[in-house]
Amino acid sequence: MKLDNEAMLSALGIAYNQCAGNMQSIHDGFFAKAVAAGLAEKGGVTASIMAEKGISGIRNCLEGKAGFYNVYHGGDYDPQILIKELGERFETERIGFKPYPCCGQSHAEIAAVRMMLPAPAFTCSRWRPTVIW
Repeated sequence: MKLDNEAMLSALGIAYNQCAGNMQSIHDGFFAKAVAAGLAEKGGVTASIMAEKGISGIRNCLEGKAGFYNVYHGGDYDPQILIKELGERFETERIGFKPYPCCGQSHAEIAAVRMMLPAPAFTCSRWRPTVIW
């Protein structure tokens, strides 16, 4: 999406308004934690679409009185860290590949089990592309 500054600010505000979550689902033994990343990504895309359509979001979602930095960091933050190398440093270049949709700590076990199992009977050549959006 090609959002202008106002739409981007609205998308960020809408997404922040949707975000929540903690580790309590793990302590309570519920599986809800497993979908948290997917819901966060869905929220970001939905927020961008809403902002693109003109729906406004929270204006001070990061630095406001009840914004992200004050709520989750107790107001102890340095906004310059986010912008000092903007356009020069790209964190996506430092992201690792996650081969399985689960906690990274269990990837070695999954890989070991897959090596012990026979190869699947299907191939990717039988799959058809699907357009979601």
